[in-house]
This record gives sequence, C-alpha cells and structure tokens, in this order.
Amino acid sequence: MPPGFTQRAWQGAWPALFFCAVALVLFAPALNRVFVADQIWYFAELNGRSSLLEGLRHHDYAATRRYWKGDDSLYRPLLFVWLAFANWLFSYHHAWWNAANVVLHGLVVLCLFRLLLTIRSSRFAFGAALLFLVMKPSMELVVWHHLGGYLLACIFLMIGVRAFVQLTGREERSPSLSVLVTYALAFTTASLFYEAMAVVALLAGGIILLREWRQWSQPGRGVLIAVSVPIAVFSFVYVLHVLRVERFSYVDRPTAADSLVAIWNVPDVIGRWTLEVMVPPAVDLLPIPFARLAKNVALRLDPASILAVVLGSILIVLLGLSVRRRRAPLNWPLLALLFGAILIYTSIICVGRARQELLSVTYYLYIFCLLLVTVGYAVLDLDAIGSRGRMMAAIAIAGYIVVNGVGTRRVASAIGRVNLDPSRYLTVLSDFVDAHKAEPDFSFAVSRRSQTVDPEIVLVEGYPDVSSAPARVSTFSEILFKPYYNEEKPKYIIRVR
Repeated sequence: MPPGFTQRAWQGAWPALFFCAVALVLFAPALNRVFVADQIWYFAELNGRSSLLEGLRHHDYAATRRYWKGDDSLYRPLLFVWLAFANWLFSYHHAWWNAANVVLHGLVVLCLFRLLLTIRSSRFAFGAALLFLVMKPSMELVVWHHLGGYLLACIFLMIGVRAFVQLTGREERSPSLSVLVTYALAFTTASLFYEAMAVVALLAGGIILLREWRQWSQPGRGVLIAVSVPIAVFSFVYVLHVLRVERFSYVDRPTAADSLVAIWNVPDVIGRWTLEVMVPPAVDLLPIPFARLAKNVALRLDPASILAVVLGSILIVLLGLSVRRRRAPLNWPLLALLFGAILIYTSIICVGRARQELLSVTYYLYIFCLLLVTVGYAVLDLDAIGSRGRMMAAIAIAGYIVVNGVGTRRVASAIGRVNLDPSRYLTVLSDFVDAHKAEPDFSFAVSRRSQTVDPEIVLVEGYPDVSSAPARVSTFSEILFKPYYNEEKPKYIIRVR
C-alpha cells in the first residue's frame, strides 16, 4: 500500500458524516430512552428550568448541588457546562439528548481513526475504528444522556494522544507550534471534562520529558510549557474546588470504607473487562425504565460465543506473528502511555467502589474499550504478516464487527421496547407544553398517573448519611416540567392513556 494512501482516501468531512450516520442507524431504536437516575436529579436541581445561566451556575456540581450530595472529590466543570448547554438546547426533549450523544460517539470514533492513522498508515485503521463504534460491552455510555461530557473527554483525549504521538515520534529537536498547542489544549480540556484525564496528562508529560532528556539532553521551552499547562490549569482550579466542597473525602456508597483499599481489585477488573470485550455475546445488557442498564455475564456454548472465541484466538495468534515480523519497532512511549492510562483509569474506578459495583456498572467499559482498541492497533502490525495473515486478520475483525453490531442492535431494540410507553407519555407531555407554554397563566397536571410511566422520585437534601436530612418525593413529570406543573389549580388537566 502506498504511504499515505489511507490518509488521502479519508480527507475531508465525509469520514465524520460516515461514522455519525452509522452510529445513528445502529442506535436508532434506543433514541427513545427516557431520562434516568442522575439526569433526573440534575433536572431537579434546576427546578425544570432550561436557563443557560442557571445551568452554568452548577459548573462545580459537587459544591452546588442540593440533592443526594456526595463524591465531593470529583471535579469535571466542562461536563456540567456541556449539560447546561444541552439543557438549554434540548430541555425535556429526551430524543434530542440521545441523538446528540450518538453523534458525539461518532466523533469519538473519528478522532480514534485519525489517531490510528497517525500511529501507522493502514487500511486496518478503518476496521479498528468501526469495531469500536459497534462494541456492545461499552454501549451504555452512548445511550445515557447524562454522560455526554465523558464522550467529549474521550474526543479530546484522542486528540491529545495524537499530538503525543507526533511529539514523541519526531526526529527534529523543535516540534511545530501547532502540535504543542494542540497537545496542551486537548489534555487541558479532557481533564476539565473528566478529572481522571488529568492523571493521564501527568503520565503523558512525564514520558515526553523523559524522551526529551534521553534524546536531546534537555527539553525545549515549548515542550516544557506544553506538558505543564494541563497539569497547572487543572491543579489550580481543582484547589479552588476543594476549598468549596463541604466533605472532600465523603463517598456516597455504604461500602466506601471497605473499598478504599480496592486497588487490589484492579487486575481482576481488567481481566473481567477484557473477557467481556473478547466474548461480547456473553454479556447480557438488560434495560430498565428510569434506571441504568443491568448487566449479567455468563459464558455459554451458543454459536455466537463460540464464534467470538474463535475470532479472538485468531487475533491472538496474529499478534504473535505481528510482533515477530513487524516492519517498525514498537512505539514504546505510546504503549507506556496507553497501558499506564488503562491502569490509571481502572485504579480510579476501583477506589471507593465495591467489587460487585465495579463489575455490574456497564458504562465504565467505554474508556477501557477505547484504550484497548488503540493498544491492539499499536501492537499488531497486520500489514507485515503476509497476504494470508492480512486476510485472516480482516476476517477476524469483520467477524467481531458483525458479532458486536448484532449484539448492540439487539440491546438498542430492547431499550426501545422497554421505553416505548414511558417515551410516548413523555412525548405527549412535551408536545403539550411546547404548544401552550407561551400562555402567561399556563399550568397543567396529569390525571390517572401511572408509576410505570411517571414514577415517584425520592430526593434527599444534603448528604444521604445524615439521618436528619430532609427528603421529598416528586413525580418524574413534576421534576421535568416544574415551572408549569400545578397539582392544586391547573389550567389544564392532561389525560394520557
């Protein structure tokens, strides 16, 4: 394959359109998923208002939140800036939130694809990116409105790692200004979307400086500034956050005291997650209205699981061939960053969480899968293993894409079926409010409310471990439409069958 062939073939905007279109088609049945868990509490904090300024006031959510306080050590201001803008744009229109997340997922895949091409120009970069797009074990993050900020963190992480590859792979002493600026801005932004990225930025900066000292005896001023900016910016704003929160070390989990030493769970969790990625048919994702996806992992002797094991075995054999025959030496700075990022991310997830929670929460796997695909591509030089090897690799990757795609589509369809009635109910209310909210005296209530489509939500004020903490119960519709909902003297009474 001529050098740069894949890059030239994928210039322009159409790769972004392609990945986003495929993502929308794949996840289309799940676009009706109604708001769940933390998202409902977020709407309660805003009293149902869609004011951008009101949303931005909660940029330090751990410090400003009123209900279910906890996890005060977490600081992700740009995630809540994104939520503020999304709430301003989409308000109570749940399908719009879902579509935005799916598009963000497509953009993550695009950034992953560009990173893979920077690591090595190969047609297999497209297959690896497409495989991540359809992965079943990590799909909940795509269909959970509340965590679009995580997807944005992944976008900027991929941009930052691409700049890292360009910095560590250069032969000249002075890197280009554009690469330095991209590195600094990408890792800073990723850290402010999700605080775990700040530790990854610290690792990346250390690796870059180590390479600079080994190759040129000392790093240039531009490199020093670029690697320092993400750490300095995040450290400064994080200190301000620590000064604002009430109970920095508090974790809202009954098992937190025992699981603070759960770093020992890291190897087990990485092994379990890797097994789920290798055998996706063994992962059952069960949708529940107004709640996170439930997960059950069970190895079975069904055709899909057997096929996944065979495909995984082929890739493991090809890994051995690739390492022996690869044309270029392994990119050790990149591998050190990727493996270190996996350990950092898993370790942070393990702290303060019981083992059962670690293995049952499904959206944790998104970043893990993203890093794992990048590691696999960096290690496997599939263009160096001969025509038969390349054909086997293409078959294995295509098989994994089909297995994951079919599984993801089935879960998306199950999500759509489970949310059919709640989504219809919420759509009826949304359309009615849109049609009448311009009226100066507009208010409404719902008659014959059903728990299956309009459940009661418990809102505990303050920290839940305080026995005297007041709690109130509101309905789902009351929280979403708080400015217009009036049980006592409504102008309209909506009857929804």
